[in-house]
Order: sequence, then structure tokens, then C-alpha cells
Amino acid sequence: MGSVLFLATKRAKVYNYARYFNEEYETLMEKSYTDTDNRRFLMQKAEKILMDTQGVVPIYFFVSTNLVHDYVKGYEKNIMDHHLTRYMEIEKN
Repeated sequence: MGSVLFLATKRAKVYNYARYFNEEYETLMEKSYTDTDNRRFLMQKAEKILMDTQGVVPIYFFVSTNLVHDYVKGYEKNIMDHHLTRYMEIEKN
């Protein structure tokens, strides 16, 4: 469910700001949650329906900036921007 397409479904509830609804789109999206073998195909079809019937303009793009000294070891970038300090240590001479 980590897809932008999810935001145009009934499951998205309050996040479906446009209150978009299309029965065929809903059916394809519901199937895509369980049919992992055909998920890409189902979501491509759903995306086409969404683009043909509703204008969508993404206006938010997540960006994070972290300044980390070279002597901090164990810091690794990740997509969620979560950095657990228990895996870090300071190696200062």
C-alpha cells in the first residue's frame, strides 16, 4: 500500500482529498494488494484509468538532509530516514 495510487482509493479515506472513485480502479487496486504475481500489470491498468479520468499532480517530494562527521561509524542512509543510534559509534583519535 505504499503507492501514490493508493491515495485515490476508498481505503485511503481522509487522504483521498479529491474523493476520487471509480469502480474498475477500485477493483484493480484491491486485486493488486493480494495478487503479487500480476501486481505490476494491475497497477499499470489502474494508473491508466486514474490518469484518463482524474488529473493528478504530485506536489510533495520527501527530502532529508543529515550532516554526519566522518568519525561517526555505523550511520547508513535509508529510504525511511531512520537512524538508530544503537548501531552507531564514535571513532575519534
